[in-house]
Amino acid sequence: MIGSPGFGGRLRAVSREMFSGRPGRAFWAEARQVRMSTAGSRRARRFHEILDEEYGLAPAPPPERPRARRPWRFLAGSAVGVLLLSPLVRRAMARRR
Repeated sequence: MIGSPGFGGRLRAVSREMFSGRPGRAFWAEARQVRMSTAGSRRARRFHEILDEEYGLAPAPPPERPRARRPWRFLAGSAVGVLLLSPLVRRAMARRR
């Protein structure tokens, strides 16, 4: 319960963790205005205020690094192709002799 001792500390710790990553930050950036404006009780408003405070305090995550392209699909496809085509190439070479 929000009014219970220690709740604010736990909420702050959890929200700090949530806002340290991109998904949590993206969620709050999208939902914050609606959540803040539609809180129906004093408790709900305080809950959202704590979230918003922690969102403002959380450092932005580092910029996303471009993912390294993994050529495994290409290599796997090439290996399968070689295996499937090698009997045909052998036959063609044997006919030329």
